[in-house]
Amino acid sequence: MKRFKNKYPGVSVEIHEGNIRELRAGLLDDSIDLLLETAIPAGDEVERYLYDYEQIILAVPAEFEVNKKLRSFQMAFAQARDGAFRGKDVQPVPMQAFRDCPFIFLKEENDICMRSRGICRNAGFEPKVELFLDQIMTSFYVAKSGSGIAFIRNSLLSLVSDTDALIYYKIGDPLARREIFMTRKKGRYMTKAMEAFLRLCHIRPEKPIE
Repeated sequence: MKRFKNKYPGVSVEIHEGNIRELRAGLLDDSIDLLLETAIPAGDEVERYLYDYEQIILAVPAEFEVNKKLRSFQMAFAQARDGAFRGKDVQPVPMQAFRDCPFIFLKEENDICMRSRGICRNAGFEPKVELFLDQIMTSFYVAKSGSGIAFIRNSLLSLVSDTDALIYYKIGDPLARREIFMTRKKGRYMTKAMEAFLRLCHIRPEKPIE
């Protein structure tokens, strides 16, 4: 975004955050030009462009007793933030270790909620969810307060400061890796600004995913 504003200072850019239903509605009523998302299926109404991949990790309150037996799986803040854990040097944590711990989930309509529940079930347990929240940043801070374990995007850590209150773990389940798409309304006129933004993101506007 900073690169785009520097290159095109005359173009006004607004950023909106919300749940996927609100954002999808904004896309379809033309109040949103482009949507960065992970959960809207391709179809007659939208065109999607693959933008990147992101990793979901665990943020566990440092005060939780379970951390003591999982020291060899713990990641440093910078390691988790920068994605340096993606190789084989960092081992995924055994998710079964958290079966008796409280969790903080995003609300049911959120893709991360569905993935989080699936990751737990694939590990053989039903998560004990203490809270359902709207925003992933809120879940990070609630986990930081010690209320429960949060599933977060590792990229979120680039927006926050390091803290001793949380410990981070790699998740080995395939559900922890997800595609990020840049999405627009199908059939809507693509402005020069929209095209320029996509190209700055190394996306070819003429090549949406089928």
